[in-house]
Amino acid sequence: MPNCTNGQCEAECAADQYADNFKPYPTLPTHDLDHEERVKVCTPCHGFCSSCIASGTSVHVCTCKYARDEEMCVGQCPPGKWRSLIDKKCRPCDGECPSNCIGSDEIPFNVSRKADFANCNLVEGSIIINADSWTGPDAITAVDLEALDEITNITGRLVIVDSPDPSFTNLDMFRRLEVVGGHKKNKRAVDDFAIEIANNTALETAELVALKEVGGPMKLAGDSLCYVDRVDWAARIDGLQATVDVSSASCAEKQCNEQCNQEDGCLGP
Repeated sequence: MPNCTNGQCEAECAADQYADNFKPYPTLPTHDLDHEERVKVCTPCHGFCSSCIASGTSVHVCTCKYARDEEMCVGQCPPGKWRSLIDKKCRPCDGECPSNCIGSDEIPFNVSRKADFANCNLVEGSIIINADSWTGPDAITAVDLEALDEITNITGRLVIVDSPDPSFTNLDMFRRLEVVGGHKKNKRAVDDFAIEIANNTALETAELVALKEVGGPMKLAGDSLCYVDRVDWAARIDGLQATVDVSSASCAEKQCNEQCNQEDGCLGP
């Protein structure tokens, strides 16, 4: 039953609905009009809204489900703009707009999926590289990861763990990566890392030199991974909740190049 106060009743609506249109609600079996309450009915939000408080697609009443262009929620950004993975805002492209491809929260990257990422700039979903990526008939080698070298944005997570490949020593293929949204099936679990790079046998350097936005915690760890503990990640990436766990015992003799800003640190020699 609706919650009635002062002769009006508020409907309890779902997140993608809003209470609208006062309608009569009889409080007596005989529907005595002198004792009539009124109730708001639930009306679906516009399809471009994940939630709303009224009709329309203005950002003042609608939480954008897909993208935001100026003050309006839209299904996709107009020509000449690309969608930010952090706040969904449509931003002007700097030159050619990014090309999209589909990632996965569950299916690991392997040789059979290389073609899916050809000339891809923006990954809708996650890139998962784990122990399964390096085994079986579609097993990858470090050379196969060059298929990812055009990626600048990932809406989901970047996970690179458990590589046994002795030739996988750096992340140069992700040198253009700027944004990792950290989303998983439209929601990021509390314990998930937006970026997780750990337990890779031969990985020595993490060349995430262009990274500037991360939508969640980050973990960089490994017995051979160097330099990452010398970077002020919180200062480098706006709003980052960083977890940087690295064994630096084997990296003591490795120093940043003299041309680097020693205060900012470096990601390689």
